[in-house]
Amino acid sequence: MINRVVEVGRITKAPELRKTKNNKSVVFFTLAVNRTKEITDFIPCVAWEKTAEYLCEYGFKGALLSIEGKNYTSSYEHKGEKITKMEVNCDHIDILTKKEKEEEPIEEPSFFNRDEVKTDDVFISKEELPFY
Repeated sequence: MINRVVEVGRITKAPELRKTKNNKSVVFFTLAVNRTKEITDFIPCVAWEKTAEYLCEYGFKGALLSIEGKNYTSSYEHKGEKITKMEVNCDHIDILTKKEKEEEPIEEPSFFNRDEVKTDDVFISKEELPFY
C-alpha cells in the first residue's frame, strides 16, 4: 500500500507554532487547494519539529505551499456520535512565494535640506529648480 499526498495550495491563516507536553514543535494549518475554478478544497494539515519551525518562520497567510506527506485518520466520539477526521501529516513543505518586505522609508538626499544645490560646480538656489 502507498500512502503519499502531494498538494499545492495557499495557507489560509498565519501559522502559529505550538509545543506539546514533551516540548515537540507542532503547527496545525489549513491548505486551500483549487479543485476547479469554482471549487476549493480545504485540507487540514499538521507539521512537526523542523518542518513546523520552518513553516512558522517563513510562512504567512496566503503563501503558496507545496506539501508532501501522508493521510492520517482519527476517530473520536462527541455527544454519542462517532466523528472521523482526516489530515495530512506533512513530511516536507516548500514555500513557493516570497514574503513581501516591508517598505523602508526613503531618506531624502542631504542636498534637499540645504538652500542651494551644487551641480557641475554651479550653485543653484531651490527657487530656480523646476521640480521644487
